[in-house]
Amino acid sequence: MDLNNYQTELKTIKPRELELIKVSGISYLIDKFGGTIFVLENDRLKRIDNSYRHRSQIESNIFSYNDTIFRHGGYGFWETRDLLTFFDFKTNEWEIKQNKNKGTKKYSHLITIKNNKLITFGGFLKDDSLNSLETKSNSVYSYDFQKNEWTNLGVSKYHFSKNDNIIDIGNDKKVIIRKNIKDTVFLIKPFENKIEFYKSNNFTRNIVSNNNLKSFYKDSVFHLISNIHVKSKLEINKRFYDKFLSNKFGEDSFVFKKNNYIIEILGILFLIVFILIYFKKPQTKKNRKILILNNKSVHYKKRKIEISDYDLSIINSLKKNNEFKIIDLMSVYKNSELNYNHQLRIMNKIINDLNNKIKTLMDLKKPFIIVTKSDMDKRIRVYKLNNQVKIK
Repeated sequence: MDLNNYQTELKTIKPRELELIKVSGISYLIDKFGGTIFVLENDRLKRIDNSYRHRSQIESNIFSYNDTIFRHGGYGFWETRDLLTFFDFKTNEWEIKQNKNKGTKKYSHLITIKNNKLITFGGFLKDDSLNSLETKSNSVYSYDFQKNEWTNLGVSKYHFSKNDNIIDIGNDKKVIIRKNIKDTVFLIKPFENKIEFYKSNNFTRNIVSNNNLKSFYKDSVFHLISNIHVKSKLEINKRFYDKFLSNKFGEDSFVFKKNNYIIEILGILFLIVFILIYFKKPQTKKNRKILILNNKSVHYKKRKIEISDYDLSIINSLKKNNEFKIIDLMSVYKNSELNYNHQLRIMNKIINDLNNKIKTLMDLKKPFIIVTKSDMDKRIRVYKLNNQVKIK
């Protein structure tokens, strides 16, 4: 490969930020942080996309199906995505796959494919806040490429992610070796709703103990590539399937089996919700809680808390209009030394802190400031005053 050309084409993209995908025997390198795609031709890299590094699908799952490159999920800008996008080789653009329903939000998750269907499992979620707390995702979803439809298969008690050591057996099965569970090898068969457990051996333990080791499966043989530092060369060790997975000691359903009484339970829950909604006393203006606003403090009954100038601007906006967008307040916080995104994060933190203070002060069941999405543009957040509260 021409390294000079390689660096010129990639510019600021580092090699480890690219994922290799093969389609119809052709190798493509896809930017994990955006839509950039390079094709490898005659030991040279050529960029073919009309995209940019949007950073909105970080740690998405990139895969190929039916001679098409797809990417699912990922996260960016304080939101985990449920998008399924594909690269259109005619327009050289990434397009959103139009589906009948929404799928699951995940990142760093795993995917298996068989008979025009995809099953995705594991991975993580980030909450839609500045804290960006990471939680495990145990939901298991299926996608039908012919029907363009997602199906929720249920929940798995076994959690895996791209952080694990993974060996693909075809497109529909995976061998997974966990770094924190060195004595067990997992064989995942999502399309059979089965997980099998095997005792580890020296071969599998070496995969965990040395991050430099790479493994793959081909022609019924597991291959382990190791870096021998003393001899400064690579060594390939091989194990046949029966030797690699030789000591099975158990199996389980991968997805929780559905209870026979699920319909009855859902019916009871529906009835309870209906009764609660029907008999719930509507919130009127007369029984709203009154928040008294002063220059540097807010009062509720005999309680009082001090507020900042930023808090005061937010409460005044709610008092006048009952709602606002974050852009409406950007003029309040200005710092020429910080970029727009940094200022945006600070404003979001101010709003979250104020929300917590007022909710505690007034003993509110719901947040003081309700966060919704704009009807015109779902990417824009709208902040609304809780209808239990009136500001004076």
